[in-house]
Amino acid sequence: MQPRLTNQVVIITGASSGIGAAAAAAFVAADARVVLAARSAAQLSALGEQLGGLDRVLVAPTDVTKPEDCERLARVTAQQFGRIDVLVNNAGVGHWTFFEELTELEIRRIVETNVLGVMNAAHAVLPWMRLQGRGVIINVASTVGHMGFPMMSVYCATKFAVRGFSQALRSELAPTGIAVVCLCPGHTDTEFFAHAVMREHRWRHGLQRAASPAKVARRLVALAVKPKPEVVLGVEGRLLAWSCRHFPRLTAWLAERFFKA
Repeated sequence: MQPRLTNQVVIITGASSGIGAAAAAAFVAADARVVLAARSAAQLSALGEQLGGLDRVLVAPTDVTKPEDCERLARVTAQQFGRIDVLVNNAGVGHWTFFEELTELEIRRIVETNVLGVMNAAHAVLPWMRLQGRGVIINVASTVGHMGFPMMSVYCATKFAVRGFSQALRSELAPTGIAVVCLCPGHTDTEFFAHAVMREHRWRHGLQRAASPAKVARRLVALAVKPKPEVVLGVEGRLLAWSCRHFPRLTAWLAERFFKA
């Protein structure tokens, strides 16, 4: 049975495409009120109309790297719907290239979006959730937050950071009724590489089968209803996390072999 979040208010960052857009559709289907946040106003507006209009969906163009944008996002959400029940911290940018080929500006963009963006959004919603005495913050990390992977050095570093931040924040908020979840999807069939920082390197498919964004979105809804500390999606993802924990040298060797293949 589809979990229900009737009249719960859900903010989704990175909502204009991929997992974020799929999550928006899944939360609307679960009867939630959804706030779409991303930099692209045009894409958000089109998605908002597709999902049912202003009575259930609020479009809020937001650059998560700017604290003032995130504060405005939380404020307009509370003004429109009266509360903030769930934050899905999904905005992110990746790369598939050697670390030494990245420019300082590219490194900064990845870190500011993937790490500071998560922190900015969480910082903005927490005062509202504390007033309510409840809430759920879901930080979307990655299976590569369990292991450093070639060609994704900075992206991996940011996802390790998201996992560590989630663990620490969860402990801080344990007495408050606010849950912190870390979701680690694997390779997902999205526009990730279309928006990633790339050079003349071909993405090697095959380490993980691509999951559908809708499947990830359904898990996000389930975690909003019944939070868990950390969830790694997919058999391959769980195997990778287990292998990194118990056989780090073997796992690193296999990653290097995959990279060189």
